[in-house]
Order: sequence, then C-alpha cells, then structure tokens
Amino acid sequence: MHILVVNDDGPPSTKLSPYVRPLVDELKSKGHTVSVAIPAASRSWIGKAHLIEANLQATSVHPDAFLPDGTWDEEFQSPNPDDDWVVITNGTPASCAQLGLYNLFNERPPVDLVISGPNHGRNASTIYNLSSGTVGGALEAVFCGKRGIAISFGSKDPQSDEVIAAAARLAVRLVAHFETNGVNGVHDETHETNGVNGVSKPKSRQFKWSADLSDMKKTLEESEVGTDAHTVLNGST
Repeated sequence: MHILVVNDDGPPSTKLSPYVRPLVDELKSKGHTVSVAIPAASRSWIGKAHLIEANLQATSVHPDAFLPDGTWDEEFQSPNPDDDWVVITNGTPASCAQLGLYNLFNERPPVDLVISGPNHGRNASTIYNLSSGTVGGALEAVFCGKRGIAISFGSKDPQSDEVIAAAARLAVRLVAHFETNGVNGVHDETHETNGVNGVSKPKSRQFKWSADLSDMKKTLEESEVGTDAHTVLNGST
C-alpha cells in the first residue's frame, strides 16, 4: 500500500514526538510505500483546523537529519531524496493530509490509506476525540474520500526503545488487518496523477490555503429532510 503518514506532534523529538519515526520504519519494513507530511511544530489540540490564508512552506528533510529537540540539520545532505519527509511550516494535521494527498507526492501512486499519528498519549473519550489534531488528520483524509485511521500510543512517560518498537509492530498489524478486510462505510476514491519520474523534487515549496466552499455548499443543499442544514436552508427556523 501507499500510506501517507501525518501527525500533530510535529517532527521526531525525544519530548514531544518520539513515536513517528519507529512507526514509519516499521511500515517500510513490511513493504509499504510511505510518504510523510508533518507540521514543523506541535499542533496538538487543534482538531481538524486549517489556518485560513496562511502561507505554508513545505520543506524536504531526510529523517536522519532530525535532532532530539525536533529541529533538523539544514546542512544534512540527503542520500536519497525519495526517502525525505516533508515538514510544513504553519501546517496542521488536516493541511498536511490535504497537501500530502494532492500536492506533495504526485510522482507516486495514489494514496491508499492515511495514518494520523501515532499521538504521544491516548485519545480516549469524546472530549479528546473532538479536540485531537491526530483525529483531525484522519477525518480530513476521510472527507477527501480516502481511508483514514488515527493511532495513539497510550503513555506520555518515557518508554524504552523495545516498548516503542512493540507498539509500532502492533499498529502495523492493525494496518494489515484493514488492508485485508477493508473499512466499512468509507469510500476509497482513486485520483489520477501526472508525476514525472526522474525529475528532482525541490527542497522547499510554498503553498497558501484558501477555502473553496462550493462543494460544501452543494452538499448542504443536498442535505436530507430532518437534518439541521435542510431545516435552516428551507427557512424552517
């Protein structure tokens, strides 16, 4: 599968984002094609937000260039640009999902699954799920017609490499289950891509988020009787 990984904890770091690199490595070890688009800083508790009119800069960073504090060595020479991750300044989990699906990896096959996480700490209960940027990244994938799954690793306490590796293996087993059995109720839509092999990717790219609400308005207009949207649009309240 081609898997897009996003998160809300930002670049790999000892304190805030210790889990994303082991998960990506485990996914790749199982033969998956993995693309990574993550915020340049922690975006926890941001839900499915986009930063309207924000300037987003997407920078390619090799995973070995990341430092323990979440920054990266800008002088690091990537041995293979195809292995680079994309770090997005002003990125949110939702915007990382959108750019990852439509803009950043068009030279690769269409994305089959978006994994958001692993979150540094569990996201259990409604209050966490409504606020979680990790869940927001997965929701954005679903609203874009892709399968999405949010993964959280339970403890915020420091864990040994062995425990983290075991959690990553368990998460990848879950992904394999979905690959085999599918996810009921989620439409998987394939988009054509026009990538050109053999063309080097730029180190940095600029994007600006600007909402096109036409599809949302059309969906509201087609809302079923009994929904709040249908009630309001038909002047009943």
